Amino acid sequence: MISIAIKEDILPVDEVAVHIIKKLHTYYPDILKEQYGVSDISDFAKVYEIIGTKIGAVKNGEVDYQRISRKIINDIKGEVIKNITFDNK
Repeated sequence: MISIAIKEDILPVDEVAVHIIKKLHTYYPDILKEQYGVSDISDFAKVYEIIGTKIGAVKNGEVDYQRISRKIINDIKGEVIKNITFDNK
């Protein structure tokens, strides 16, 4: 099991989530598409809107960025997304 222990005051959750999305896009694009419905990451506002819509984190046009970021991180921690590594060069 992957253990991620990052204090939010040291490294913000949204930065960790964006890093995860970038790594998935680079090394596991099929997983990114299958899990979150995202294939293009050129506009992160749009990426978050797509993921937020999929998980119910968009209400009245407002995107809950914190909830989405936590979902992405928890998917890694909880092994919803399996068989990946972030040790790639």
